[in-house]
Amino acid sequence: MKCLISILVTTILFCSDFTNNGAVLTVQNGVTISMDGSFENNGSVNHSGYFTISGDLLNPGTFSSDVSSTVLLNGSDQSFPALELGNLTIEGDGTKTMQGNVAVSGSFIFNSGILNLNENTLTISGDAQNNGGAVIGIGSILLNGVELYGCMDEQAENYDPVFIFDSGECSYEFPGCTDQTAYNFVDT
Repeated sequence: MKCLISILVTTILFCSDFTNNGAVLTVQNGVTISMDGSFENNGSVNHSGYFTISGDLLNPGTFSSDVSSTVLLNGSDQSFPALELGNLTIEGDGTKTMQGNVAVSGSFIFNSGILNLNENTLTISGDAQNNGGAVIGIGSILLNGVELYGCMDEQAENYDPVFIFDSGECSYEFPGCTDQTAYNFVDT
């Protein structure tokens, strides 16, 4: 038997892991769901509110978010699947690991922690803010089709001022031999 759960109250707090075992869970605009643990969705979520998760976000089911909705990942080491979200905020310590491509139609706010792209793409259609987080791994962060993840060292050949997430993968041109004892040494 499937259940339909519509949450209309202002704030719901789950103090441990929560599993949706096949229900239709509707989170209305203005409602905050806070999970002090992981959330596994084996049913259907219709999300228009504010979801705070301190553990892993698992989604074998369907997770529909409208443009005004927000998911906040604020725990230590967390993973989250391929999703289409309204807004995404990442903060807290540890590493947040993408398990698939993620699309954000609104704002992506990165306050702290580490985002592991894990060979995936984060596509943002609204705006992006990096307020102190670090990005690791192979992958892409696209804002309206423009790559934001790359070399941020102004001295490097592949520097681009549009990058706001540093990949640490910079390349430098050396104009010749840098061995000071060689006859063809070039002082850079």
